[in-house]
Amino acid sequence: MTKKNSAKRFVAIFTISIISLMVSVGVYFFFSSKSSEFQDSNIFDIEGVNQTIANKISNDANDTDVLGASTATINIASILGQASTVHIYSKECYDVEFSLELSGLSIAGKTYEICNVGMGSGFVVDEQGDIVSNAHVVNPNVFDSFINGFSVDGVFENDITKDLITILAVTYGSQVSSITSEQAEGFLIGFLDGAYQENYMTITAKSQDLYVQGNAAFEIDSETGDLSNASEHYEASLVDGNEVASTITDSSVTDVADLAVIRLTDQVNLPSIALSGSEALVGDTIYVIGYPGIVDNSALVDTNVAISSTVTKGTVSAIRPNTRNTFNLIQIDASIDHGNSGGPIVNEKGEVIGVATYGIESSGSGDYNTGISSSEVKSFLTDNSITSGTNDVSGILVETLNNIEKNYYSRAKKSLEELVSNSGNLALTLNPYIELCQSKIDLGEDQTPWVDLGIDIPNWGLLLIGGGILLSLGGGIILVISINKKKNKQSQDSFVYMSPVQTPPSNSVAPTPTAPQEVPQQVVVPTPQPVPAVNTVFLQQTQQPIQPQEVQNTPNVAQPVTQQIPTVPPTI
Repeated sequence: MTKKNSAKRFVAIFTISIISLMVSVGVYFFFSSKSSEFQDSNIFDIEGVNQTIANKISNDANDTDVLGASTATINIASILGQASTVHIYSKECYDVEFSLELSGLSIAGKTYEICNVGMGSGFVVDEQGDIVSNAHVVNPNVFDSFINGFSVDGVFENDITKDLITILAVTYGSQVSSITSEQAEGFLIGFLDGAYQENYMTITAKSQDLYVQGNAAFEIDSETGDLSNASEHYEASLVDGNEVASTITDSSVTDVADLAVIRLTDQVNLPSIALSGSEALVGDTIYVIGYPGIVDNSALVDTNVAISSTVTKGTVSAIRPNTRNTFNLIQIDASIDHGNSGGPIVNEKGEVIGVATYGIESSGSGDYNTGISSSEVKSFLTDNSITSGTNDVSGILVETLNNIEKNYYSRAKKSLEELVSNSGNLALTLNPYIELCQSKIDLGEDQTPWVDLGIDIPNWGLLLIGGGILLSLGGGIILVISINKKKNKQSQDSFVYMSPVQTPPSNSVAPTPTAPQEVPQQVVVPTPQPVPAVNTVFLQQTQQPIQPQEVQNTPNVAQPVTQQIPTVPPTI
């Protein structure tokens, strides 16, 4: 085979190998991009927030109930919102002291310990586990806490009831019997507010207990308000909270943003949720996530079992400025209630656009609720040197949910189980999806790649790329064998046995230094002929003639032969 033909063969095999591999990879990525375009366009295409899983079932023409191959479409926005939303327990206790100047009343000169227990919602905003909520949930107005609170021993309630009857009797006389309970309550609040404003009563913060719900329900002592199973939950502390006006006596409740941030004492693997980088628009679809008390305390549910957060769907109805025009309020039509306070308002991208805060009572059936915009939340966090953003847990969760939509149920199930193992309070939110994955696996609908490399390559992609690699390897092997054959051929061509060489006789003369002569290969030497006699003018002695010696048959080596010839002078 000539060098030219070998080069052509080398180029041909190498080119075919490269093209095969490129075609295999190119075909895979082409179809993979088409598939991902479909999936990406449907990630947040949700119909019905309370039904977070909608199975696309292929039924036959008779509309039977036989389950066919299906793809689970899940609401990533609401699931991420639920996983990052937490249930908060808060107990504040105060020393309430009444002045001696309130002579004639049972409360005069006395100090009472008044405690208030409240629960609300919040959401994780960064890697450190910082949680945003409403100030009235974790740092409430002290007068509101006093009015809504209680004394552990019940003494204050007894004293203030007697004093209220006395004051009403003095004020209304004989008409006191016609006063309703609502009027009596209003009169009492007015009296206590006046005493507080005129410094006849002082309220001093004494202690606070803050906990975030773990994988159990809050068990609260009905007499003391203490958390009986505190060890099953996560302790937290207040980082900062705006001082908000009283919601009982003050009408300018939105002058200051009702925001606060708490921090978990221990590291908890909870996913954080990002704040939206842009303002919400009227008409945007939103999801409000939280723990409304009206649901948690309902006779319809077992209050001894931890309850997951509630998701309600709605739209942005309006964007309005607050009373001082210092930040925006987002009006929504999604239903919220006490306990939703501090929960996130999430858009379809899974970003927080606001914090559920205010509920507006309506005489009709409409919902007119309001939240604080995410831009104000960012400003509040910046003032506290907190940078919001998603963390590793939220990234893993979103990737896992995407795997469910791709029918990679084995991979998704494994990841969900690891998330629950690392953070038990995610079980309520994620267990339904673990069960979904298992049911799909049992139905034979799992499409997790055979070789699970942790990247998005389906089985047909593995076959295609594997075939290209095998073809390339095969071409490489053929190329190596061809090169080796070529080298062996060249080696054989250069190793040839030489025939015996006969060397003509030479005169016996003194050796003369000469340059070494290269012996050509396969030299044919003619039969020696007699050499004519030469005059020996310059020689001192004459050699006697001898018979020529036989040349030994040694390949490729010429042996010197001595012949009887007259000595000739050296050539100068």
